[in-house]
Amino acid sequence: MSTNHQDLLADVMADFEKLVQSLRAGARVRVLEDEVQEAVYGVAYGALSGRHFDRAAALFAFLAAQRPTEARFLAGLGLSRAGQEEHLQAVLALSLASHFEPENPHHLLSLTQSLLALGEADMAHHALKALEMIANDSAEHEQLLQHARSLARMIKNARTTDTPAAVG
Repeated sequence: MSTNHQDLLADVMADFEKLVQSLRAGARVRVLEDEVQEAVYGVAYGALSGRHFDRAAALFAFLAAQRPTEARFLAGLGLSRAGQEEHLQAVLALSLASHFEPENPHHLLSLTQSLLALGEADMAHHALKALEMIANDSAEHEQLLQHARSLARMIKNARTTDTPAAVG
């Protein structure tokens, strides 16, 4: 990863807590009624599932602007950005999603994948450790945990062979 990307990622992470405080302090913008927001969410989720990342990103960004602390809107935005190969933006959105919904290990897995795409193996390793702590005691997350452990082994192997870890 170039120094420019590292500096940009460091700046994003440094401003993260300030952004979280600002989002919590701000009032929810009420442009659409809840039912309409749910309908837009359904369309956005369908676009994401259909791999129409540009459309999904636009819709999730709109929803996240309406409710900046809604983890599912932020996660959708992060996944859309990752699908567009915009991993720095994905890291920010997924970090926020994880912050606002800390009990959901799926956000951390997606975050790990974007961090790996950026070449940030150490940060990805930390995200996987957090994921394991959250998901370890839950049978419903067993498959997610297996995938996370597989990624952790890949990161470890990449470190020992000094080759970049590829997103799996």
